[in-house]
Amino acid sequence: MAEPARASLQVDASALGEAGPAVEQRLTTRGERVLRDEDVLPGRGAHDALITIRVDTLPDAIGYRYDYNVTRDGELVEGARGAAECRTCSEAELAEQLDDAIERLAQRLGPDEPEAEVPREPPPPVVDADPAAAPVAAPPGWNVGPMGGAGIVLTGVGGLALGLGVGLAVAEPVLLEGNAERNSTVSVAGLAVAVAGVALSATGVALLLTDRGRSRRAGQRAHLSGATLRF
Repeated sequence: MAEPARASLQVDASALGEAGPAVEQRLTTRGERVLRDEDVLPGRGAHDALITIRVDTLPDAIGYRYDYNVTRDGELVEGARGAAECRTCSEAELAEQLDDAIERLAQRLGPDEPEAEVPREPPPPVVDADPAAAPVAAPPGWNVGPMGGAGIVLTGVGGLALGLGVGLAVAEPVLLEGNAERNSTVSVAGLAVAVAGVALSATGVALLLTDRGRSRRAGQRAHLSGATLRF
């Protein structure tokens, strides 16, 4: 909470001659009452405000002249200084004007405001990454297994057998005269080898397709097991 303002009041009426001390006492009592009404407590040290009022007579008329200022630690408080005249007025009217002046000074003093605490800026919010926005890893490629390896071998052997059989079946007869029966036998054998090559190649391709399908299904299961389903 804010500390209440504190101030001391000092009235100097020595210029009034013999009436000076009595005037000082009366004006001081009234002024301190005004300060208490404005919630200004008595001063306790040099750091607290000191209100100084000097009262003098007018040289050319009946009445009073006064000036005032406020100091703290021996330094003049900015905006807390002034002077005025009270012509053809009594001591009571002078006291009323001084009461108004002291009230205005008390309002300028006010309570000592504590330094406002600078609010700390909250840290920026942490945004969790959206799993749906994360890049999805591509499914793994084809891992060739034993079945795929056997399919590759059969396909290669079948291709060779097919080529050899076709070559024997369509080759020009190269045997000597009198061996027509043997030439016919070679052609038949070539066709048989070609048919066997086609069968081997078909079997090899079937094994390759089966192995590839198994590899893809296994990769998809591994990918789905690490994914998070969002609804």
